[in-house]
Amino acid sequence: MLNRIHIVALLIASTFLCLSLSNIQGQFDGRDKGTLVPNVDDEAWMKFINRQVAEEALGHKPPTKSNIKWKEYWRSWFDEIRMSRGMPWRDSRFKTKEEMIAYIKNQRKAHGLPSYN
Repeated sequence: MLNRIHIVALLIASTFLCLSLSNIQGQFDGRDKGTLVPNVDDEAWMKFINRQVAEEALGHKPPTKSNIKWKEYWRSWFDEIRMSRGMPWRDSRFKTKEEMIAYIKNQRKAHGLPSYN
């Protein structure tokens, strides 16, 4: 049976996979935390990640309906980035999945947060 971490991970992966395979244009919407508007590009993705890290640094809860901790949230991101066939997307500055994960970890480190290997 799937636990909460797997469900969150599956939702994240599905979102990014659909967007990367469809090659649709759009961006992350600043009006609502975590709202994704089609067209993932490096700048939009990094802005979204930076916003999530800043929210954690401020002591806010993860942007999920599940009652998970930030550690579970970020580990699910790392797992899904590694499993996704559509990441990194075409023309990305990130050449590997591990570069994307390293970006998240570096942003977390810059805010004094643990890396959650």
